[in-house]
Parts: sequence; C-alpha cells; structure tokens
Amino acid sequence: MDPSKVAELIDVKMSQSQNNLLSELDNLISSRLNNFQQSFGETQKILNDAQVAKIREMHSDDYKFQRRGNEEQHKVNVKIHRKLVEANHYLEGSQDRPSAVSDAKEKIAEGIDIEKRQKLIKMADKSPLGWKLVDEYEQNTLADDSDDEKRMFKAEARAERKAKKSKKPEGRRYFPYSGYRASPWKSHPGSQKEQGPSTSSYTSYTPFGRTTPEERKKPGICFSCGKPGHWKVDCPSIRGSRSDQISESKIFVEHNKIVSESSSQKEIEGISEIVQVKNTKLYEEAEGQDTEFVDSREKENVSPVGKLKENASAWAEFGASKEILDVIQNGYKLPLHTLPDDRELTNNRSARNHSNFVQEEIGKLIKRGCVSGVQFKPSVVNPLTVSENKGKLRLVLDCRHVNPHLYKNKFKYEDASVARDIFEQGDNVFTFDLKSAYHHVEIFEEHRKYLGFCWEFHGQKRYFVFNVLPFGISTAGYIFTKLTRVPVTYWRSQGKKVVMFLDDGIAGCSDMKVANEMSRQIKADLNKLGFVLAETKCDWFPQNKATWLGMFWDFHEGDVYITETRMQKCKKSIEDVLTKIQKGKYIIPVRTLASVAGQIISMQPAIGTIVQLKSKEIFKCINNRASWNAPVLVTGEAVTELLFWYKHLDRLNGVSISRVKSCNCCLFTDASGTGFGAYVSEIPDLEVVGSWTDSEMKYSSSWREIEALNRALKSVGPCLEGQDIRCYTDNKNVTSIVQRGSKNVQLQEIAIEIHDTCDLYGLGIDMVWIPREMNVMADSLSRISDSDDWSISHDVFQYLNQIWGPHVVDRFSCDYNAKCSRFNSRWGCPSTEGVDAFKQSWANEINWWVPPPRLAARAIGKIVKERAEGTLIVPVWESAPFWPKIYQGGKFVQFVKESYVFPCQEIMKGKGNNGIFGSVGQRFSMVALKLRF
Repeated sequence: MDPSKVAELIDVKMSQSQNNLLSELDNLISSRLNNFQQSFGETQKILNDAQVAKIREMHSDDYKFQRRGNEEQHKVNVKIHRKLVEANHYLEGSQDRPSAVSDAKEKIAEGIDIEKRQKLIKMADKSPLGWKLVDEYEQNTLADDSDDEKRMFKAEARAERKAKKSKKPEGRRYFPYSGYRASPWKSHPGSQKEQGPSTSSYTSYTPFGRTTPEERKKPGICFSCGKPGHWKVDCPSIRGSRSDQISESKIFVEHNKIVSESSSQKEIEGISEIVQVKNTKLYEEAEGQDTEFVDSREKENVSPVGKLKENASAWAEFGASKEILDVIQNGYKLPLHTLPDDRELTNNRSARNHSNFVQEEIGKLIKRGCVSGVQFKPSVVNPLTVSENKGKLRLVLDCRHVNPHLYKNKFKYEDASVARDIFEQGDNVFTFDLKSAYHHVEIFEEHRKYLGFCWEFHGQKRYFVFNVLPFGISTAGYIFTKLTRVPVTYWRSQGKKVVMFLDDGIAGCSDMKVANEMSRQIKADLNKLGFVLAETKCDWFPQNKATWLGMFWDFHEGDVYITETRMQKCKKSIEDVLTKIQKGKYIIPVRTLASVAGQIISMQPAIGTIVQLKSKEIFKCINNRASWNAPVLVTGEAVTELLFWYKHLDRLNGVSISRVKSCNCCLFTDASGTGFGAYVSEIPDLEVVGSWTDSEMKYSSSWREIEALNRALKSVGPCLEGQDIRCYTDNKNVTSIVQRGSKNVQLQEIAIEIHDTCDLYGLGIDMVWIPREMNVMADSLSRISDSDDWSISHDVFQYLNQIWGPHVVDRFSCDYNAKCSRFNSRWGCPSTEGVDAFKQSWANEINWWVPPPRLAARAIGKIVKERAEGTLIVPVWESAPFWPKIYQGGKFVQFVKESYVFPCQEIMKGKGNNGIFGSVGQRFSMVALKLRF
C-alpha cells in the first residue's frame, strides 16, 4: 500500500479515537458534575435548614433569666434540641446521601455529650462563688499548668478575689458569717407591759418590739460601749477630744499613776462593792431567805470575781491596751454582730442525769459571785450541760444559740509546740496554774441577759445569769488568751522564757539561780494582777523534769513524752473499739470513735505529724456521721489505722524537745515530665536518677514530685541510715502532704510510704520548700534519660545462671532490671548495694556483667586486675576497643572458659532511649563469656 495512504488512514483512525475519547470524557464529567451539583444542593439545603433551626432557637425566646443557674441549664437544653434537629434533617435526606446517617449519629453524639457542662454545674453548685468560679475556670483553658485540679483551685481563688472587690460592704462593719441574722432591735421579755417594772440590773427596753429611729440604724451592738443602735465608729463614748485619747496612752497613765493611784483604787473598790451588794440584793429578792443552795458548813473558797478589777492599776503598769483595760474595768462585752432572738432552751440530758452535781455547782457559783439569780426571765435561757473528763464533772453553759451571733477573731494558742521552740535541753523549769481561770473575766452588765439559764428547785423554775465568762461561750478562749498575753509579753520583754496555754503556764531557764528568781517574780506578778492561783497544781521549784499539758518534759535528756496515764487511756479506748469490731460490730457510736481520734491527734507534740497521716481514714468515718448521736460504720482502712496505733503507740512516743534539727545532710529532689532526680549535697557521688513509665507520665505534678522524694529516700536510705535529713523541694504541696497527709488516696499512700521508709532506716526528715531557681541541679538530673538501662531477657539469664551460676551480684543494673537480689547501679536507686560498680570489689563472688559497650574495655581491665569470676555479656563487635582484650589469635583468651552466642532480639529495652539496643531489625549478635582465672 502506498505509504501516503497508510499515513492518511492512521490519521483518520487516530482522529476518530480521540473524538470518541473526548466524547466519553465529556459524558463522564457531565454526569459527575450533575451528581455533585445535586448532592451539593441537598447538603446545602440540610445545612441551611440546620442553620435556620439554630438561628430560630437562638432568637425565638427573649426571656431574661433572674438566676444564672436556670439560664445555664436553658442553654444546655437549647443545644441538645438544636443537635437533634440537625440530626433529623440529615436523616430525612439519608436516601440520597449515604453519609447522612453517620452525620446524624455525629450530631446526636454532640447533643448528648454534656459531661463537661454537668461538671461545670456541679462546680457552681459546690462553691459559694457560684458561676463566677465557672467563668474564671473557662477563661483559662490554655493555662500553663495542665493539672485540671490546680486550674480549678486557681480559678476559685481568682473568682473569690473579684467577688471581694465587687462586694459592697454594709456600712463599715465586716460580717464574717453569711448565715441567719437575727433582728438587732427585738424587745426582750421583761418589758413593762408584759411583766411590769423590772427590779433587775438590766437597762429598760421599749415594749412590744418598738424601737426608736436611733436603734434601727445599725445591726448588732457597738464593740466599744456594748450598746445596740450604733457601731464603734459612731460611738458617743469615743467622740471626745484629743485629750481624751491621750489620757488612754501608757505615757499618760504612767505620769498620773502616782497622783491618782489611791483615788482610782478607792473608786474601783467602790464599784466592786456596789456590784456585790447589787448581786446579793438581787439574789435575796429572787430566793428569799433560802439557803438550800449554799452549804454554810463548807469551807469558804477564794472567789476570783472582781480580783482583776481591784488591780486595774497593775494591769496598766504591765502595759495592757485600752481594750484589755476596758474588759477588766467594765467587763467583757460580747462581740455580737447581730442580736440573738429571745429563746428558752431546755437543759441537756447530761445535766438532768447529774442533777445533784448541777444543783451543788450552782450553789457554789452563787456563793462566789459568778452567778446571780434574777426575778425575770433573761433574754436567752441557755441549756446547761455537764462535761465528764477523767471522772471529773464540769458544768458548762451550752451557748449554741448565742455563739453564731458572735464575731470570732482568729488567733493561735501557745501550746507544747511553742514550748519546744522556746526551751532547750538543760533548762530548769517550773509550772503554775490559775484557779477558775475563766471566772476572772467579768461580763459587761448589759450583756449578762444573753448568758442566762434556769434550774428547778423543789419543782419551782428559777432563772440565773452568769456574771463571769462561762465555759461554753465560743470566744472565751480568745479573750482569756488576750488577757494572759499581757503578763506574758511583759515577762518576755525582760528576757524570760514563759509559755501560757490558757490557765497552764511553764517558765524557766538553764541557770538554777536565775530560774528561782524568775519563779518568785512570776508568782508575785500573778498575785499583783489579781489572779487566784491553784496552789495544789503549781510547782514553783525549778527542776529539769516537769509534767505540763499531759506530757512529761525531760530537760535532762532533752525529750518530751506523753504521760503513761494518757497512753494507757488511749490504748484502752482503742482496745474497746477493736473488741467490738472483733465481735462483728462494725457500727459503733460516733462519739466513741471521735474520742479515740481526739486522743491520738492531741499526742502530736510528742509523737510527730504521723498522727495526722495515720488517722485520715478514722476521720473519714467520723465525717460520714448523720449526727453526733448517731452510729457510724468503721471501714477496713480505719481498722488498719486503729491496729497500727494500738501496736506502735508506745514505740512512737517521744520526740526531742528542741524542734531545731541539726541535720547531717541535705537531699534535693525534683521531678520533670519524663523522670526524677535527686542528690545529697554532702556526698558528691550520691545521685538518684529515674524515668517515669508511660502511665506515670500522665499523673499530676504533685504526684510526680512526692513520688520523686519517695524513691529518692528509698535509694539513699541505706547510705544515710540513722541520720537527720533536710529535704528540699520546689513544690509546696509536697511539704504539706508529707507532714499532714492528703485527701487524695494516691498522695496519702505515698506520704505513708515515705514515713515507713524513714522508720525503716531511722531517718529524721525536715521538709523545706525552695524556689525553682535554687534547685537547678536536681532539675537537671530529673531530665536525664539513662540510655544504658537495657538488659538481657530473663530466659537467657535463667539458662546461663543454671549452667554457669549461681550468679550473686549484678554489677551494671538498676532496681527494675536487676537479675540478682544484690546489684550495683549507675545512680542511686532503691535496694542498690552500691553506686558505681567500679568502686566495688568484684573478687570472691560470681558476678553478672552486662556493661554498656563504652565501659566494656574498662570492665574487662578490672576483671583481670581482681581476677574476678562470672559471666560477661558483650556485643560481637570485632571493631570495638574491648574486642582485642577477649579475642586474640583467632580464639578467645585463656581466662574465657566457655562462650554462648545469642541474637540481639534477646535484649530487653529499658525506660530510656537505648539507641540500637532493643530496637527492631538489628542483626548483630551478643556473646556470653564464662570468665575464670
């Protein structure tokens, strides 16, 4: 055929083929485009419908909610409804869209995923800050601290600060309690219309609850004059001139003391006589000539009532403030921020059960002037109760109705812990005790109506009021502590070591002669101030042993112990509870369990902070009570704690008097996201390094920090046995948890484990917080990853140990990969026999050596030098520096007795980055050599 025709035919065929191909492509693209447009249109319709539904839901209701909680719940309901509507639109077009069903499921899942919102609702409900806390919490979702719990606490702190700033104070008075506030101007029974003219010493009140405009201004009473209707800032008694204020100063008192001392004393004595006559007259009017309350044959007791007032000038000499002088001269004004309602409460069961004691005690109180009978019912008739301790009964005024209305000042008692700070080994101390301590403080006359009570004599109900500070008022401890702080401050300003816990005091010094002089002066000063001393409880002769606050202080040996009496009582209480539990009675009265817990906690000054750690579960049981009269279930964890105290109470009793520890060494610890590190500053080579597992990396920073301390103590414990260690950490939570425990179960268990470790090795630890920049070295150690923590598989070890062993010491390992019970480690770790294997002796034992390749040549040199015996495992690397030391002239050296080659797949990867060891796909072999000389 003609070539030109062939070429023409080919062109025709090619053209037809191209035209057919283009036609098919055009049809295919058109079809796909039509399908896409149809699908897109349907999807767009669904999306439009969903958006319309969303907009409709958002704007269909313009209702303004009055409560934030209801508004938030409404938002949740709207969201769920919107998601369900969107899912319904997807399902309506599911026939034409295969993915519509999965899209609908996704929307339904979004609708029902309200777990976070439920959490926020609970947060708002739990916190008094409400939704302000939630706002702060949600604003910081990208906070640096990834711990959700910490972020929650920080949010609460911010919300609380903002709430305080935005809160408008009511006038100028701070109300510490947000509970029910009684009306500050209610009338009291005793008004003229109801009961006629009052013969009591109370001021008159407006009848029928009507008040003057002046009385309606401010709630509560004035903290200066003690009268209702105004506050201290507007009190008429302190509106005087500047000269009146100057007259209150100590300088003015000292200047005029000589001139006016006699007249002031007469005036004070006159007031005292007037008050005494008034009380006597009032009692005679109320009781007639009845003498059934007072036994004339009883020996006259010295009454503390009025003693301080008689010596008011001495209090000024000792530097008492004008507030304390006002309490002494005019009586203690109850700090009522609101006035309690008129109320008469019945006496408690304990008082009715000890009726003879109560009746006798009322008679003694009347005789001493502590209590006065009144003709009319007081504003508040409080119930009487009887407290029994060590068989001793004490009459208490149950002021449950008055106490919530009192302003409580924050303060701290100076107890045995303060005494341990002040006194030292070798001191000679003496102790003293005040008689009827609270009864030294008189009550402001107009406030005695709130401290009333009643008792029946021969079937006739009679009313009384306390003239002095009773047991049962919630502010009694505060005001009496402030009162005794005056002489304590005076003595300490003279360099005397004195501590007073309410009415119990202890003082002394190392020099016996000075201590004797101190004893005489303190006794004279107490008498001068008007305190009545309980001479039978005082021990004025200085000595190096004393019993104070139920503890035996041995200043000769420098230790303090719980007295044997308290120890036996506590063990007896624990034994009673355990006996009931042993009989299957796990439900016991809550007061019984609370008594045991209270006795254990009170022993902390002589036992240590372990009393808090080992009583958490007991207190959990107590806190689950329905009421103080109900029984509680004692859990298995609480039983474990009770058994611990019953077995170890005697062993734990006793600590050093001096709280200042002379620590022998310092331990620095830190934790990072990947590991932990620690070191002992006095021992350069004693360092601890470890890595977290994948699961441990997910724990909170507090868990990692306290676990770092736990593992560090286990590692260095054997090396520092019997020493006192000062532990430094840059996490404040750790110092608190180690000392007091935690509500978090995991952290609590670690804290207990730390104390068990210290007990095992006889370690004394003192926790100290330091800033992060002072803990750089421990932080660096915590970021080290041990690339040589790989090991040989257990199967290979078992085989070689059977034919060449038994192996005694694993020289290159750590706590989680050691093949022998005895091992050496690169860093300090729990149970290690020694850090740095090259510093240990390898002779006379069958060793297991799996050194890092970089240390293999050095290890072989030490083996040859010490002629050590064991199994050495190295990679078959003929180019490595160590290879000529074991293989020469085509064979192993003479001290290699046997060999065993195995693949590198028998290597177990460690926690660190082990490089080629333990990785997949390696083809080199490992060789085990039996070495013997």
